[in-house]
Amino acid sequence: MKKDILIKIGLLAGAFLLFSSFKKKHTTAGIVLVGQVDPPTGSTQVYSKVGTRLFDKNGDTILTYDIAGLGMTVTGFNNGVYSVVYGDTFYNGLPAYVNATDVITA
Repeated sequence: MKKDILIKIGLLAGAFLLFSSFKKKHTTAGIVLVGQVDPPTGSTQVYSKVGTRLFDKNGDTILTYDIAGLGMTVTGFNNGVYSVVYGDTFYNGLPAYVNATDVITA
């Protein structure tokens, strides 16, 4: 079960990097910010820091980023926690939560 999840995350990360190379890139504080492909019009994106931890509704860690600047689309905000969709594209992404202090906002 965990192996399947790790494989899916690896495939999503690889596809994200491939598709994001075609997306407009921004920089902040020397970090290249790579936006998620196909976010809904008017949506906000936040970006990973090294060590950004995504978690599920139970607080269990789903993913910890080892790369800074990868985009996630914000779907909500409550008490310092963003609800986000992460992955290569918004429509193929997965839901998660991230602390507002653990991401870059631009």
